Amino acid sequence: MRRVAAFGLICAVASLAHAQAPAADLSKKNATELRDLGNKLFEDKNYLGALAVYKEAYTRFPNAKILLNVGITLNKLERFAEAANTLQRYLDDKDADPAMKTELAKALADLDKSVGVLELQVSPADVSVQINDGEWQAPSKLFRVPGGSVTINGKKDGHRAETKTLSIKAGEKQLVTLGLSLLPRQTDTKVVYVDSGLGAKPEGPRARPGVYAMEHLDISHGGAATLVGVTFDVIDRLRVEGAAILGPNFGGYAGATFSVLTGNVRPIVAFGMPVFFSEGARYGVRGAGGIELQINRHLAFVAELGVEYLLNPEDDIKEVVFIPAIGAIGRL
Repeated sequence: MRRVAAFGLICAVASLAHAQAPAADLSKKNATELRDLGNKLFEDKNYLGALAVYKEAYTRFPNAKILLNVGITLNKLERFAEAANTLQRYLDDKDADPAMKTELAKALADLDKSVGVLELQVSPADVSVQINDGEWQAPSKLFRVPGGSVTINGKKDGHRAETKTLSIKAGEKQLVTLGLSLLPRQTDTKVVYVDSGLGAKPEGPRARPGVYAMEHLDISHGGAATLVGVTFDVIDRLRVEGAAILGPNFGGYAGATFSVLTGNVRPIVAFGMPVFFSEGARYGVRGAGGIELQINRHLAFVAELGVEYLLNPEDDIKEVVFIPAIGAIGRL
């Protein structure tokens, strides 16, 4: 009964708010007309209609007096938690009538006996708060809710969202703290990409000239020839080389190698002409395919499967010989 008596006083004050209709520009005039329509609906006890009109008027013209009308109407609809929150907003408004604050505070204290009161402490201060499934709003120090389970959500740009769930009884007051932590700052990072995958670009440009050593394996005759020489990149995919053949027969080699790709792993095709001396000069033509693995811009390994055709072989030597090769290339 105390709650009804307290609101009898509030309704008397509301009549004064209804009588004061500020006339100003078009936006205020529209709000005033809406408020007057709300007054008529309220007097006809159409509280839902009055509430909708008052809220529309407050949206167009956020005046503290209209807040008071909204709070009274919510109380008539027995939506006590919403009514108490609206009256709290009125008391906190800088335009609230100081002469009304004492009686309104008493009425609010009476309302608090039928609702749960949340005392919110938020950090940062401008966190947006949502109670249950309500609208996101600026935090109020005191927030009323119906008794039962309550979910409080907090959010702010650049911060981790926080949610708290609690249970509260009518007439109970609970302290709720929401402290949103900053999200980690994104910083620019320099990524050094080194990948030995097919087609990946090697780190930095490699020098054009280099030295190389290759071992040509004569599997059918159980022998091998060591080639030591120089190489030069004519273009990124084409290099030429010249080498000395150091044994078992001495001679020289001139050739070219074409890379199918320009990454760290390069499929290659090689052509060349070996010349060596064994009872006179012997001439050959070599073709090979293989892989060049560039470890970095200073070192690469090469493996080839090749065939040599000897133009003037010795009597006991085949004209066509399978000659695989392995070796390494070094550059500054």
